[in-house]
Amino acid sequence: METKGLGHSSFEILRKARELERRGKHIIHLHIGEPDFKTPENIIKTAYKAMEDGFTHYTDPQGILDLREAISQYQQIYRGRQISPDRIIVTPGAKMMILYSLLVVVESGDEVIYTDPGYMSYRSHIIIAGAKPVPWRLRPENGFKHDPDELKKLITGRTKALILNFPHNPTGVTIDKQTLKEILKIARAHGLYVISDEIYSRILFNGIHFSALRFEDMDNHLFLIDGFSKTYAMTGWRIGYGIVPEKFVQQVVKLQTNTVSCATSFVQKAAIEAIKGPQDSVEKMVQAFERRKNIAVNILREASEINFVEPVGAFYVFPFIGVDSNKFAHYLLDEFEVAVLPGSYFGDQCKEHIRISFANSEENIREGVNRIVEALKRFKDRV
Repeated sequence: METKGLGHSSFEILRKARELERRGKHIIHLHIGEPDFKTPENIIKTAYKAMEDGFTHYTDPQGILDLREAISQYQQIYRGRQISPDRIIVTPGAKMMILYSLLVVVESGDEVIYTDPGYMSYRSHIIIAGAKPVPWRLRPENGFKHDPDELKKLITGRTKALILNFPHNPTGVTIDKQTLKEILKIARAHGLYVISDEIYSRILFNGIHFSALRFEDMDNHLFLIDGFSKTYAMTGWRIGYGIVPEKFVQQVVKLQTNTVSCATSFVQKAAIEAIKGPQDSVEKMVQAFERRKNIAVNILREASEINFVEPVGAFYVFPFIGVDSNKFAHYLLDEFEVAVLPGSYFGDQCKEHIRISFANSEENIREGVNRIVEALKRFKDRV
């Protein structure tokens, strides 16, 4: 298939940073979207024991029942609603569940609305599924808030689905209960399927996450996406899940069976321990992210030429820098040894933003963000 329109990958900057490190440079990594914490020891030990016990073979393509039951109970605790394990599908990473959701609901020529800025894989997955990506602008002058009135203007007779993500990558904003209610009311009125990516739901600094899963009248049109990568520092374990409308369960399972077969067996055992075991590591990690966020925004706040919306969740800040973000990101990496992602990776309206990840040590964040401020001054003097 044609891959030209699939967009950028954060791994492009990572590859360049690694190459510079091989040449002896010390790079401060403020670009990649993964916690820098070690996976909790109880999770690692559970995976190791499962392997020792021989749990290393194929499993049910839908996911082992013990894990699906644990995920069901988890929804009751953290989203206020228990869901039948029969509607839960375990996948190797949340990305696969996003793609499967699109593949079962859209046809060639359909339109799918996604946020701009937004996670770069949404647009790519819409294209892979054969649909047309339609960007829903989250405007910086409006605090990157999701505006239901702007959403209404985008819906046509070809609109089939809407992708939500909150807390949001790359801006760190979230959707409050009332706005979410309005968005879902619009979706219901137009018969849209909603793919609600809530992978950062536990990484929230203010308030309580209010999930789209709470709205029972969306059950036939809602795909809830979550996983273990961000909450439990398990990015490399590749384990996620979806809560799927009952009518689509077997279609999604069939897709999984014919693509990746199943999620890794012993990782599923580890995932059970993650959500049923102690949660203190999650709480400590979120507290650490909040401290790091405060360091980053306090430095940015003192730089008059940088504007930003303070994040309330996830682990990113998305400042406006007033220059070409792609050129600046490469200049920053080459001359100041700091890696960030250009805003252009996240949407067409973000060419003068950068995404800074504060998933690094307080020392590195303090040094890295100070270097960003200094680099921007020098970059502007050059141009």
